Amino acid sequence: MGRRDPPRREPIKQERRTIPLAAEHLSVERRRVERGLVQLVKTVRTDETTVVQPVTHREIHIERVPMDRFVDQPEGVRREQDTLIIPVYEEVPVVVMKTKLKEEVRVTTKQWEQTRHIPVTLRTEEVAVRRVPPHDPAEHKERRQR
Repeated sequence: MGRRDPPRREPIKQERRTIPLAAEHLSVERRRVERGLVQLVKTVRTDETTVVQPVTHREIHIERVPMDRFVDQPEGVRREQDTLIIPVYEEVPVVVMKTKLKEEVRVTTKQWEQTRHIPVTLRTEEVAVRRVPPHDPAEHKERRQR
């Protein structure tokens, strides 16, 4: 044996140990604690005021204008500015039948705006909050059961 063999070592015995681990758990709970009561009081207040509101007026004026003339062909309804003109025709016997413009009905529309002061009532609701001191829990439980 020309070579040197390394010395043999005995295997080391390993011991196994168990180390207990600890863990904490948290349990969270909520509970109601009466700190006082709040009372709401609602009132309605009315105030008289005046509203300025434009009001539109429309007036129709009808005028009959005698024309009493013959026409070659009837014309339709026409408009001249604010006036609607409706021709009214009649046929009259003559040696030859001709159409005669008897009259025109003129319808004129006038419109204007006027400002009026109109009294109206406006309502406003208001809420007042009032804190009430805490009560005996037994009394509060009894009040809730009502």
